[in-house]
Amino acid sequence: MVFGFIIYYKVRQLTPEEVQRSRDEWVKFRRMTERELHLEEPGGGGVKVIGEYIHCWGAPYTGFLVVEGRDLKAFHDWWHKFRALTRWYVEEIHTVIGEKEELV
Repeated sequence: MVFGFIIYYKVRQLTPEEVQRSRDEWVKFRRMTERELHLEEPGGGGVKVIGEYIHCWGAPYTGFLVVEGRDLKAFHDWWHKFRALTRWYVEEIHTVIGEKEELV
């Protein structure tokens, strides 16, 4: 079973220094996520960022992420790391969760 997550986010106004800091932190986080994807220990992987979108026309958000995971616990663990990283500059988040239909 595969779950899909659309994470809409709204970034507050940032200074140029804060923009650079947020980008640097995000690059490190993405590398960590990619490494953990291949781990098989519980809570150690299973979440993949499919896409990053910096505009969200038609909605009151700055952008959104598309994420997939094989189980909800792995996503939950990833989510806490994601929010710990972004809480200082992301002022609002809305998440939509779905189950991928796998036709046989």
